[in-house]
Amino acid sequence: MLISTLYESERMRLGVGGSLLVMQYRGAPNLEEIKVIERAQVDLLTRYEKISVFNVAEATSSLLKVPDDARQYSAEVTKRHGARVLGSAMAVTAKGLSALMVRTFLSGFALLAGGELNMRSFSSITEALTWLRGLPGQTPDVKVELTLADLERFLAGAK
Repeated sequence: MLISTLYESERMRLGVGGSLLVMQYRGAPNLEEIKVIERAQVDLLTRYEKISVFNVAEATSSLLKVPDDARQYSAEVTKRHGARVLGSAMAVTAKGLSALMVRTFLSGFALLAGGELNMRSFSSITEALTWLRGLPGQTPDVKVELTLADLERFLAGAK
């Protein structure tokens, strides 16, 4: 399945493939980037009843420094649209203390979102993909068509 790039900056890349939204974080997104993500999410939700989200965090220490306005807006977006997200997988591929801290932060974020989002964090892309594919009600494009190679190609920057 082709994952097309919708937006890219030094901090993140946003892509879409079928009912899947993919975000690759190289740093902490700012408020404007969270708004770009929401527009992409809303666009997908006009075409699909339910969507899935795949996140990959590479620069974990910078993700601990998300600006307050971006963090707050992100929580609001999750409350608005989280019920229509089948699942949000976060692969924190870095190792060490900062990766552990990001996973802990994500657990807190899920609580802050009020339980509207089925979100889990993983230490590998493969584990995250396996979980996302296996969710009840998963769309055929994610369950069957999406491959690890598709994600790796997007993450490597191939368009």
